[in-house]
Amino acid sequence: MCSEDLIATNPTAKIKVPGARKLRTENYTDAEADLMLAWVADQPGKRGRVGYAGLGTLRWTGPRRNEVSMLRLDQVDLAVRRISLACQGNKARIVPIAPPLGPIFDDYLTSLRPALAKSAFFFVNPSAHRGGRYEGRYGPATVAKLVQHAGTGAGVAGRHFPHRWRHSYATCLLRRGVDIHVVQRLLGHSNIATTTRYLHLSDADLSDAVDKAFPAE
Repeated sequence: MCSEDLIATNPTAKIKVPGARKLRTENYTDAEADLMLAWVADQPGKRGRVGYAGLGTLRWTGPRRNEVSMLRLDQVDLAVRRISLACQGNKARIVPIAPPLGPIFDDYLTSLRPALAKSAFFFVNPSAHRGGRYEGRYGPATVAKLVQHAGTGAGVAGRHFPHRWRHSYATCLLRRGVDIHVVQRLLGHSNIATTTRYLHLSDADLSDAVDKAFPAE
């Protein structure tokens, strides 16, 4: 209307355009992650043992909540230490099974999984209602509750949600010198800019990086 001289002034000129929403990211330290895993490992019964394997998966493979819920038995290959995850857009990605996770999976599959309900899914919820929507597997809400209970039970500060483990996985890889493009592939991001939002570098991390690049003679 302004360009066609139908009005003298633009009534939207003083409207402030909102800035891009900043992604709030939080991560666990190695000590906090150990506390949560130890707490889950101490829980009695089959539910605690399944939860231990599930939390270990979040820590050492960095999946999304739905990827944990939908993980199938045939997507896990202990012989070659690989997990095939169906990420967003139905694109599959291969994630190596980290050495600490291998024994946890082996124990789960050999000593516990046969005692659970028959299912094509990897994580079976012993408490799932027969005939219910998530019979034979962990539902997304159950994954979220597992993380919440582990965080509060272990006395770890902050909000507890599955994606916080994903942040932690990416941060852990970067701090150990893994190339950001490798992290991008492991997380299944199509855009490298998305990967950078998961990385948390403290002043100490930056100082360590500079000291390694320019060591004292």
